[in-house]
Amino acid sequence: MLARVLAVVLTDVLLYILLRLLLNSPFTEGRGRLPLSMATLVCIMALFAHAGVSQAAVAYAALNHELLFAIVCAVLGAVFLLSAFLPMLTNSLASTTVDAAFGGMNANNQPMRLASDLSRARLFADNNDIDAAVREYRRYFNSEPGNAEPLLQAAHLLRQAKRHDEALEMFREALPLAWHNTAAWSGAAFHLADLLLRQYSDIQGARHLLREIVHRVPDSPLGRHVSLRLLQPPFTPASADQPSGGAAPAVPGVYPGL
Repeated sequence: MLARVLAVVLTDVLLYILLRLLLNSPFTEGRGRLPLSMATLVCIMALFAHAGVSQAAVAYAALNHELLFAIVCAVLGAVFLLSAFLPMLTNSLASTTVDAAFGGMNANNQPMRLASDLSRARLFADNNDIDAAVREYRRYFNSEPGNAEPLLQAAHLLRQAKRHDEALEMFREALPLAWHNTAAWSGAAFHLADLLLRQYSDIQGARHLLREIVHRVPDSPLGRHVSLRLLQPPFTPASADQPSGGAAPAVPGVYPGL
């Protein structure tokens, strides 16, 4: 009987390892995550496979009046199901709940999942998985191409990760989409100007963006801050009466830098 118990244990262990490898494979979305439908399908398939093996073992034991072996098989099966499926099903239910809470349909009759997708992207970012976070932001943008917010957040994330070339391209892609949202555009343009100046020494590009900010939001705290900054080097040569170098004092509540 010991040999058969070990065979059941080995079957459970191998099936568990197979599931974990599948869930953490490069073919999954992000790090260790399958789409809800795929995860559910994997659970069902593994459940049937394990149930078949366990039922065959229990039936064999019952026919041979080996009650202890039948109990061992049942206990091992229960432990396996709890350890392998419960975390997966919990994540799936949580994902479903979030999507339902922030659900709805867009103009293309597609699910609107901004809150849930951005939350997942931020979770990836918190775990320092920048690539997965950017993929989540891009996925939402692809479903709502007129919404620049996911691209802007991805651009900020890439800049924080010092991936400046990618951040630059993301900002440039997002800015035209945010044009009609003055506040969002101005904030993003400020960060892009700062990036151009600090990382690429592109004074002309930064000056162009800063002037446009002043033109669009002259009376806002950001607009006043940028107006002062444009009066200082490197945008205006320092005169003998004007201190050289140094940035304009930051306005409280306004973006730092530049």
